[in-house]
Amino acid sequence: MKNHLLEQFSATFDKKQWFVSLRDAVQGLTDSEARQKLAADQHSIYDLVVHLIFWNDRYLHKLHGQTLPKVMSNEESFRTETDLHFDQLMVRADEVFSRWEVEIEKGLPADQDTDWVSILGNISLHNAYHIGQIVILRKLQHSWKKEFGVS
Repeated sequence: MKNHLLEQFSATFDKKQWFVSLRDAVQGLTDSEARQKLAADQHSIYDLVVHLIFWNDRYLHKLHGQTLPKVMSNEESFRTETDLHFDQLMVRADEVFSRWEVEIEKGLPADQDTDWVSILGNISLHNAYHIGQIVILRKLQHSWKKEFGVS
């Protein structure tokens, strides 16, 4: 099971599998391109990466038994780290995703109240969903190149 979870998580983080990983999805992206919005009420690529960091980091803290403040709305999870240059934001994303890989490798806690296998499956699906949005946004802004992975 551990190997399966690691494979799933790596597919969304840094390994080419059936779809583009986060690292591939943002390859060559400038800060300006990352912050570009197609409409004022839509999220940018930058916002989507902030959102992924927020939820992945939050569940890492939960894995370690930390109690976290209640999230008032999902919308706030898109705006927690807006002062970083996109390259710095990706360093932060790499840190969070790398920590997950370490935790999965160590083994998930045997917690009667928390089904970590299911949670990690959902985290991977959530990551893949938003990475797909990033690729679509890049295609719409004409910053996507076929050699990045999907045409």
